[in-house]
Amino acid sequence: MAPSKKHTSDPNIVSFVLSTYRGTELTQTEISEAANISLSSVNKIINQNMSKGEIAKQKTKRYRNSKLGDLNPALGNRTASSDIPLCLFGFR
Repeated sequence: MAPSKKHTSDPNIVSFVLSTYRGTELTQTEISEAANISLSSVNKIINQNMSKGEIAKQKTKRYRNSKLGDLNPALGNRTASSDIPLCLFGFR
């Protein structure tokens, strides 16, 4: 779905999207649901009004948070050093 010009030019919607994206850790999908606008409109608002560096920082923060706790793909996969044969390191 194409971004709506009505939504991307409305100052109230633009300020809501930007303040929510900067001030919370909600994803763009969650913001689009909260604002009752399309995801493409949220994406366009963010890309038009934020610098590439600021967008990258926000994406990094959200990606980091998506891998915390139970969502960590390495959770429960532990290898004790005693499980690795020493011959692999040249020791006998």
